[in-house]
Amino acid sequence: MTQTPVFGDEYFKRATTYANSPFWMYEVGVLADAARRRGLFGGPHIMDIGCNDGRLLRIMQMLLNASRAVGLDVNEAALQRGKTLGSGIEFIRIGQYDAVPMPDCSMDAAFCLNTLGHVHNPILTLCGILRALRPGGLLLLSGPNWSYYRIRDFMRSGAGDPTLKHEFTTRAWKNVALKTGFEVLNVTNYGNSLPILGIKARVLLELRKPQG
Repeated sequence: MTQTPVFGDEYFKRATTYANSPFWMYEVGVLADAARRRGLFGGPHIMDIGCNDGRLLRIMQMLLNASRAVGLDVNEAALQRGKTLGSGIEFIRIGQYDAVPMPDCSMDAAFCLNTLGHVHNPILTLCGILRALRPGGLLLLSGPNWSYYRIRDFMRSGAGDPTLKHEFTTRAWKNVALKTGFEVLNVTNYGNSLPILGIKARVLLELRKPQG
């Protein structure tokens, strides 16, 4: 029996549609504010796991004056689109996100925007990012807060995103980061909010690789 790939056509169709939405730009602003708050300036080496065509990396590269920017993705077509846009980003195609093919302690910061919930093994992905970061390096990790979507979809009698493999609540996002060995600096919920309950749709974790 043929297994449906995690990152099939439906995933990339949704990813492209989302990256062209106004909310995506708002979400990039949330990440940029966190990067500034953590002092990511002065030519850092940055990488984006699940970079698509590199649009997030291009923005962060400019805002942070990054001296090196590396984008990792499984979609060759998206990477080729990114290469045609220039900007000096290094694009690397990977088979799955369970392995992060970067040298140990080579990066100052990493971004992972709405990717971790789709991977086969989030722990392996986070371990790969942790290994690639320098001591004290920063990971900005964002994704859906499943507490919001479970209630919203129940109220609508609808279905959630069929490409998601892991339904993390805010607490689960934090726990998986701690289990991997990251220090949790800050957790922020943002985006749409459920009436009365006030539960918000998205979560951003500011994570740091321990110094020791």
